Amino acid sequence: MRRRSFLGTVGAAGALALAGCDAPPPIEGGFTGIDMARGHAMRDGTLKSRAPASTRRTRVLIAGGGVAGL
Repeated sequence: MRRRSFLGTVGAAGALALAGCDAPPPIEGGFTGIDMARGHAMRDGTLKSRAPASTRRTRVLIAGGGVAGL
């Protein structure tokens, strides 16, 4: 069996298996924008902030994207 025909067979079987799956729910959230001055103030401890208005509990949190999110 050649690699191309094997991958075609596996790909077709995978597509059939996924055909019955429901789409995942949309992920809520967003970006606040990149601000180097704010990041440096947080790092240096000079950023004065107030307590959050609300608190949420979650089982999984991915803080950052790319390498930071790993």
